[in-house]
Amino acid sequence: MRIGQYKINTTSNSSSKHLPKFPKLEYEDHKFLTGIGLCALHITKVSWLITWTFGFLLLIIAFILILLHDSYLPPLIVLLSMKEATQWGMKFTLQLVFIIISLIGIGKMLASVLGLFGTIHRTTVVFISILILFEIGLIVYVIISWSELISDAEDALKNSFHSSYGGTNKDQITITWDRIFQIHECCGWLNSRFNGTPWSPPSPDIIPYSCCRPGAPHPSCEFSFTTNQNYADQPCQVAIQEKLLSDINKLIALVILGIILTVEIVSAIVTYLYSSTLKTARRRRRYQNEKLINKFKKRLVSYTEQATDTTPTNPNENLPRQEQQPETNDLRQLYNQYAAFHQTPPDIDPNAMSITPSVIQVKRPDVYSYFYYE
Repeated sequence: MRIGQYKINTTSNSSSKHLPKFPKLEYEDHKFLTGIGLCALHITKVSWLITWTFGFLLLIIAFILILLHDSYLPPLIVLLSMKEATQWGMKFTLQLVFIIISLIGIGKMLASVLGLFGTIHRTTVVFISILILFEIGLIVYVIISWSELISDAEDALKNSFHSSYGGTNKDQITITWDRIFQIHECCGWLNSRFNGTPWSPPSPDIIPYSCCRPGAPHPSCEFSFTTNQNYADQPCQVAIQEKLLSDINKLIALVILGIILTVEIVSAIVTYLYSSTLKTARRRRRYQNEKLINKFKKRLVSYTEQATDTTPTNPNENLPRQEQQPETNDLRQLYNQYAAFHQTPPDIDPNAMSITPSVIQVKRPDVYSYFYYE
């Protein structure tokens, strides 16, 4: 029902419960992943967790080899880790190798964190790719230069023995070689003769006590001809070559490196696949939300009460005709001009009357005002 330009709502206010509710929008892209995307997501998490574990183990091993006391490390590693190793013929010391291993471990851990929590960023894939290429290059270099590296290690050990073993003071190098004699059950380098070393035996047939077998009597075991009590007939060059050139050790090292690298490569590939499917899922989520919002708008329009008549162009056209009142600045007199709107028609229940919100224009002296009625 309308009175002038005002629309009277004669329905109960309880009809508001039938108004459409705003739809629940989705903000999780993962809910819109395809089967391939979900599979890639699970594989990514597992593979990066394994990669992080490998990186953590490499970091711990490198720190142990760097910080652990020499007495707890294999003597060959101790000798080749000394700063004098470059003077003995090594291109670089094992200390530098351990530092590189620790950096690789840190890089793997960082790449794993980025892979787990930042897979949608392209910079993550770029960083992981650089790390993988560096590791592949390092492994290829080791495989190609394996024989040369072993030869350099042998030369460094030989030079350390001839130039530094013995002397009046028991230095670290001498103590390390004594441990080599006991661990590898050998004596000397090419033979049991210590000629050309700083150690000066009282007789050419005398060998260090470290060449004696465990439990052998002293000093009879220090004679080189009592081979049943010492290792005089077993030169260390042969024993060390068997240790360094052992195919099983090389195979184990290559298998471990291959597994670590393979897991990391698979992680990078699956991460890229997951990133691509996640972009598609994001577009699907946005399309779904837009579809819900458009549907809500249509329902809202259907439930909105529309005026059946258009608003007259002249706001004063449908106002009750009254005698022309002189212009005044008294708002109470201005209010009386529209007193007819505050009178309840006799055939309408006052409790059922509610004026729909509307904007009317009221002319005042020198001022045009707009009031919002509810």
